[in-house]
Amino acid sequence: MLRGLEKYYEDYCKSIRQEAEVLREGPMPVITEELFAAYENTGNRLIRVQPSGFQ
Repeated sequence: MLRGLEKYYEDYCKSIRQEAEVLREGPMPVITEELFAAYENTGNRLIRVQPSGFQ
């Protein structure tokens, strides 16, 4: 059982590293003045810029 958990953990960490590599290659989203103001006023970091083509 312990080996199964270790394997799960290793696979999970590997998937996170792979996703980080994908995201690292992409452009950083540009923050608009409107979104920055919303964050500055509310402290809400969950407000996100939607990628192009997403609604």
